[in-house]
Amino acid sequence: FGYKSNGISQFGDFVEFTGLSNDQRIAKYNANPAGTYTPIKDANGVGVIASRPGQQLYVDADKNGIINEFDKQVIGYAQPDFTLGISNSFSYNNFEMSINVDGQFGQQICNVANFNLRGFHGRQQLAIVKDAWTAENQSKDYPRVSMLNTGAQAFLMSDKVIEDGSFWAL
Repeated sequence: FGYKSNGISQFGDFVEFTGLSNDQRIAKYNANPAGTYTPIKDANGVGVIASRPGQQLYVDADKNGIINEFDKQVIGYAQPDFTLGISNSFSYNNFEMSINVDGQFGQQICNVANFNLRGFHGRQQLAIVKDAWTAENQSKDYPRVSMLNTGAQAFLMSDKVIEDGSFWAL
């Protein structure tokens, strides 16, 4: 169980950046990167659940405008769809050879190392930090790296850390 990611909040998601050029948006944001902004609401009164650009967004499954425990859903299956195993032994005169093939396919696993290492806090040290959201690099893949990550949390247990666990071994 976990949260389904829903992109990264961008300048266009907030009222204060409406009608500004990209350069003006960058200047406004850089003047107060810890500022809190007003999300633009759609016809149903729904907007992004974030307080500033660059935050990780999650699906609001119960549509109450708050990301909480009730928004968690199945984000992967640890049990494989298909498991295989085959072994054989050969011998000829004084020569013997054995072979064993094992595999599992169709499972999703949680990469706990990535959950801890990709926390996107100020002390983040992985190379992907260069691809994180900044005012100048408006990434749609990685949230802003900041000790100020509040509101829509940067990295909850979500489908961002679920990976294909399929393998085969000889």
